[in-house]
Amino acid sequence: MNMTRQILPGIAILLLALTSCKDTMQKIVKAPAPFIETVVVGHEQIYTVQAILRLAVRHADPAGEVSDEPYYFTAYDLDDQKPTPVPLYQEIKISKDEDGNMTIVSPREHFDVVKSSRYCYALELKYYDMNGQLINHQFTRWHAMEGKSPRDVGYDDPNSTLLVHQHFFTIDNYSLAGLPIAFPMTPDSLYIDRYTFETDGGGGLLPATRMSQANVFVPTEGHKPNGLRYDYALALESERRTSTKSVEETYRYQGRDYRLYKTLDSYALNKLTPEIFDYEYRDTDPVEESLGTVLEDQDDLGRIRTGHIVNLLRFRRGIYEEGDGGLYPLEPMGMKGILNFKQSDILFQLKVSIAHILTQPSNAESTRFLFGKYMTNGGNQAPPFDGVTTYRSHEISRSWNSFDMCYPISVRVIADADGPVERLVSDVRRYYPDASETELRDMFYREDNSYYRRRPSVLF
Repeated sequence: MNMTRQILPGIAILLLALTSCKDTMQKIVKAPAPFIETVVVGHEQIYTVQAILRLAVRHADPAGEVSDEPYYFTAYDLDDQKPTPVPLYQEIKISKDEDGNMTIVSPREHFDVVKSSRYCYALELKYYDMNGQLINHQFTRWHAMEGKSPRDVGYDDPNSTLLVHQHFFTIDNYSLAGLPIAFPMTPDSLYIDRYTFETDGGGGLLPATRMSQANVFVPTEGHKPNGLRYDYALALESERRTSTKSVEETYRYQGRDYRLYKTLDSYALNKLTPEIFDYEYRDTDPVEESLGTVLEDQDDLGRIRTGHIVNLLRFRRGIYEEGDGGLYPLEPMGMKGILNFKQSDILFQLKVSIAHILTQPSNAESTRFLFGKYMTNGGNQAPPFDGVTTYRSHEISRSWNSFDMCYPISVRVIADADGPVERLVSDVRRYYPDASETELRDMFYREDNSYYRRRPSVLF
């Protein structure tokens, strides 16, 4: 089904982007600068990104038959059946052009999703080198030190990329085309003040200064809360004035006077992320395989696993065996995961960051354990490793300055399936005018999920 492109300019240009991450380095060892060569060595050689989003539903699995977890997800895959009113499967692909700039090479430039307490979305990220080879596994290498078993506290640190890599999912304010100040907005391109402006204790806006890193022009008269419309020309002028004396001067534009006011920085946006969406890590081991698949040979670490079922990725890539004392906790990598959207009628940039975390150990004895992304809460450091914690999907530290890649994916939450079906239909038809009311009812309101029974799917 062709989607309507009759959208206000502020919406049409909210596209996927790649941005640089510029934070102060304190406790991080900076990763080597990426480079490209014909013979590709190392996961830094990301040439193409493929982001796949599938509508998904959660199933209870109290016996842990699918993944040793009390639940799993069915995510609906691409098929050649009759098109659905809203997409079940969406794909955005970006690649480096001749100048080394990342550009969208797929027909789709943003994801359209529906907020729902029953349905969620499964996100899968695939990274390719310049030769078209899938290199996700290069982020998940884990090697025990020579002479050590997986149960022992001992890593071959330099060769264990799993210890230092983690994806984070937050909010960004830039687009692929370099569109600045693209904070979360309503469908008619109005800024949402809570996710845009820095305020004083009473809720008042704070005037911009030469020290403020990002600012938005606001009319000196007649401004209403949540009533500021995005304007590309004003955004560009704001960028031009940042860190200059003119940042505090009035600007005359189309017959009105404007002043610059401070916007939220990326770390303030990170903390607000759970209000808009949350993300659950659901990586698999091996990371490039699908949950539930039967392995036929060795995995990417050379382990003989013929006949084993692909399970969820666990700490230090531990495979559960009798006598381990319990299951290893899940490993937060972020190649696969579940997104739940909390608000409808909102447009935002979903920022994906691949952090290369090299934290310093607290003491010499723990060098082999407190390395990279792992922390300790004082508990047991043997299986089931209840003394180890990792960062949540939106917890990016200000002290980090090493990221393999950062890029926003544009998302439109076009409707709310938790409300009346009449409102859902009306909202969906703003973007998909031919959407069938009967099919939308079957997709989001039937208790038996029968609408999806004959559709291809994968497990998450």
